[in-house]
Amino acid sequence: MKTNNLNLKILMPILFFTIVIGIVFNGCTGKKENPKEQIAHSTMYYCPMHPQVTSDKQGVCPICHMDLVLQSADVKSLDGAVNLSGERALLAGVKTEAVTVSPLVKEIKAYSTLEIPEQNRKIVSAKFGGRIEQLSVAQTGVVVRKGDVLFTAYSPDVYRTASEYLVAKSASDKNPGAEAKKLLNSISKRLELYGVPEQYITDVEKTGEAAYTFKYLAPYSGVVIKKNIVEGGYISEGTELYELADISHLWSVADIFEADVTYLKPQMPVQVTFPALPGETFTGKISFISPVVESESRTVKVRIDVPNNSGKLRARMYGESSLSVNLGTGILINADAIIFTGKRNVVWVKRDSATFEPRDIRVGAKFGSMYQVTAGLAAGEEIVLNGNYLIDSESRLKSGGHGEHKSDASTSVAPQVAQTTATAEYITKDNAVFKKFGVFNSFCPVLGDEVADEGPLLLYKGKVIGFCCKGCDKKFIKDPEKYFSYISTDGKKYTGPTE
Repeated sequence: MKTNNLNLKILMPILFFTIVIGIVFNGCTGKKENPKEQIAHSTMYYCPMHPQVTSDKQGVCPICHMDLVLQSADVKSLDGAVNLSGERALLAGVKTEAVTVSPLVKEIKAYSTLEIPEQNRKIVSAKFGGRIEQLSVAQTGVVVRKGDVLFTAYSPDVYRTASEYLVAKSASDKNPGAEAKKLLNSISKRLELYGVPEQYITDVEKTGEAAYTFKYLAPYSGVVIKKNIVEGGYISEGTELYELADISHLWSVADIFEADVTYLKPQMPVQVTFPALPGETFTGKISFISPVVESESRTVKVRIDVPNNSGKLRARMYGESSLSVNLGTGILINADAIIFTGKRNVVWVKRDSATFEPRDIRVGAKFGSMYQVTAGLAAGEEIVLNGNYLIDSESRLKSGGHGEHKSDASTSVAPQVAQTTATAEYITKDNAVFKKFGVFNSFCPVLGDEVADEGPLLLYKGKVIGFCCKGCDKKFIKDPEKYFSYISTDGKKYTGPTE
């Protein structure tokens, strides 16, 4: 009995020590599963539009009410990239396209209205006082030619002057001399200033009597757009009788968005179409670009001189003006391929057959449904056109659903990437952009000196950049965005530091 008690006393401390060591060992070396990992190892559903919303069962997103999507085990996140198996990519509808260098043709369209040019409006005013006896042009809209009879009038001043002319003519015939001839010419000139036609003076000479009335002829050609007289009405000198307008040329006044005005220059050809004349296109040229931006519409009025030889065009007709501007070449990608986050512009680039990585890019002008890429992509790379939002959601989900997707230095817009893109390329004076617009800047963006006529030329962001000497162009290519910012918006000033 004593032996058993002794053995029990010896075994009890050993057993207790063993239990404590086991608990401590398990506590220190045992692996606890993270709750997130437990969810990841089990079936999980998420919202493609709000990846932070997850669930272990089917349902709808409480934010957008979109059905939750099952996350497949074959989706893996690799350093910010996403790996999709062929089956998963097919189900997600992933479609890629190769990046290519394309012509940069800016299409500008705007609604316009036909107006009568200001210089084509003429006023026919009275040069005498009198009474309208008969109207030959009695309504607006009538087309008259210079020399056509507008009306017949009686004027006491004209009648009296014509009588004086007969007396002077008779005196000159009886006693020809310098003084008589001078008097006759003076009276003849007075009749001419009254607007009396030569035929009236000829008839007075033939008949030997001053006529009470005379015909008043149109001094200009055009369409009558205003008529201010009636038969039997009295007029005085200076009265506005008619307003005529020459409509052989009209203005198509278009409202162009201020962002597009930078591409326009006088004498550029413009195509104008009208709903009232389907199937017909009229070609005009820009004659004036307003220096004022309309505050409400943020547009600029542009006048286009349109010939109207056919006479089909009428003032106040509505139309559409369109023109194409060739800005050289560059990288264009579909707008659907870009994820605009507000701070960043991201595309998904195909790294290999199953891996897609995010890439920050810089975008330039928009060409229809396409955007110009000024940095971040090189020709030949493949980008995701369809399914990019699903891939982006998968990436954000794997990163915890917070913030934006990861993008390391290798996938961000780095200087070495910008150099390999067609952001700044050498051109010659035979280039179409140079022929149309010439050199954009007056001063070198690197040194600030005046641009040399025979200096190197680079095409950047659709503008021809000139330099003061060789060597500056190489510095510009290394960091084009930096040096381009040293050029004022109108290209006439250097705004950077002097190197």
